[in-house]
Amino acid sequence: MAVLSRWLPVCLQSKNVRLNVQKQTTGAKRHGIPDMPGAIFNTKAMGEALRAERAALGMTQAKLAAAAGVPRQRISEIERGENVT
Repeated sequence: MAVLSRWLPVCLQSKNVRLNVQKQTTGAKRHGIPDMPGAIFNTKAMGEALRAERAALGMTQAKLAAAAGVPRQRISEIERGENVT
């Protein structure tokens, strides 16, 4: 997850695709994690955020995958919240 959380936004931004993520802080403060705008703490929330933003941009999984340079199946896995490395 750590590799993906660094890689995907950078890759998408490099292709002029902007990924906006809503603030996700559920349970974070209980675990001593600082309040970070835009932070996502689990793969399911990340997948949901990616799917929502992709849909808002009117992009298909195939188009996003092409822009990110990954197979379409990888986008599908991420959107389902699978732990992809």
